[in-house]
This record gives sequence, structure tokens and C-alpha cells, in this order.
Amino acid sequence: LVCCLFAAPLAWQDAAGALHGIEALDGDAERAAIAAALEDRRAAPDGRDRVKLDFRAATTEALQSALTSGCRVLHYSGHGHPQCLTFEDGRGGLQPVPPSRLEALVRPRPPALAFVCACHSERAAHALVKAGVRHVVAVSLDAPLLDAAAVAFTRAFYQAIAVGDGVKRAFDSGVASVAASP
Repeated sequence: LVCCLFAAPLAWQDAAGALHGIEALDGDAERAAIAAALEDRRAAPDGRDRVKLDFRAATTEALQSALTSGCRVLHYSGHGHPQCLTFEDGRGGLQPVPPSRLEALVRPRPPALAFVCACHSERAAHALVKAGVRHVVAVSLDAPLLDAAAVAFTRAFYQAIAVGDGVKRAFDSGVASVAASP
């Protein structure tokens, strides 16, 4: 089971209660890249090799539900901040999830692989490792992650995983794909 959580909050609220819009990410392109990369595995006649994809809005409730359902691969896509990942609050707003909360949410049932597609996601990656996730792919740079680069990396990574490559080889494929992108 590959669970893909996409955070697309519309606004965040400051301490004075004012709402501020949030830049939209190209979640549709990323969803399509994942689905296309895993297409053959999703249609595999042998149930043991079949991959089930589950796309959900990234709320903390959806994360807990995905893990309880036996999620083996957790894919998060959304905005990152040096202090947190940004989930949705279920009402269109932003819910910051700091590394300590992320670790506590994942620890009871960690997936085998977590893929964090967000700017500033290194601290989240460390929290996932502490929670027991064996393999974590995240952005170590403290710089913005461009949508086109994220989609290119994601597509190549999951294509490599789909043909049986290990996480390291899949990661290298993703890096090569970004380097070769226009």
C-alpha cells in the first residue's frame, strides 16, 4: 500500500487572526507522475506484486489512518518550513506539524519507506528515522524546491522502485533525472 498525502492548505492565520493566502503547488502533476510510474505494478496479475495507491489530503487524521491501514510507503507532498511540515487542518487552513509531533504520529506503525517532497524537510526526515522508518527520502537543502524538479525526481524514483531497484538506486535515478531536466 502506497499512501500519498498531499497538503494544499488555502491560507494560514497569523497571531492577530488575519488570513494569508498560500502559494499553490502542482499536486496534480506529482499525483500523475506517481500513478504513471507505478502503473504496471498497480495492474500486476499476481496479487503479491500488486501495488495499491491511496491519495488523500494531508491531515494528521489521514496520516494516522493510512498507517493504521498498513501503509508500507508514505509519500508526503506539501510546503515545508524549517520548523515543520505543513498539513491541512480539515477546513482549508494550515496545520503546522513539527518534527516531534510527526515522530509521535508515525512511531506506533512506521512504514518501510517515507518520501517527503517538501522544502526544508531534513528535520522531518530525522524525525521519521527516529520513529522507526527504515528508508527516508527528503530534501536536505534549505532552499526552495521547484515543482518541475520535484515531479522529475518523483517520477524517476518511483519508476526505479517499480522495476525492483533498491532505495539508493531509485534515489540516484531521481537525482540523475533532475540533473538532465531542462
